[in-house]
Amino acid sequence: MKIFAGRPAWVTWTIAFAVVGFVVGEALCASTFYLTSHELVGTAVMFLALCPPSIAALGLDNAGPVRAVIGWQFIAVLNAALYSAVAYVCGRVYEQATRRSTRSSRVYTALVNWFRPWRDGPP
Repeated sequence: MKIFAGRPAWVTWTIAFAVVGFVVGEALCASTFYLTSHELVGTAVMFLALCPPSIAALGLDNAGPVRAVIGWQFIAVLNAALYSAVAYVCGRVYEQATRRSTRSSRVYTALVNWFRPWRDGPP
């Protein structure tokens, strides 16, 4: 995408994962309201695996609909922050790995060029 052209990997990953984390939080919010309105119960494993901050939804049991939506918005923002923190770390590790491999290939090329006069035998 042209939006992320020229940016470091960690910036791209952080923004993309933050958006995904927020969307996942909002989808789980919608799922919660759908299940609640139909008097069904969702699986806690799905909620905790995709959105660990959703454990805070336990405090929203006695909240009205407006307060529950506000609470879930806060949970979605926390989930976006969690996803972006993981992406930031992964992006930095990826950058360090690619920088290190580029640096090591430069070192290898420099060593090959330095030893080139002695490749055919001693001078």
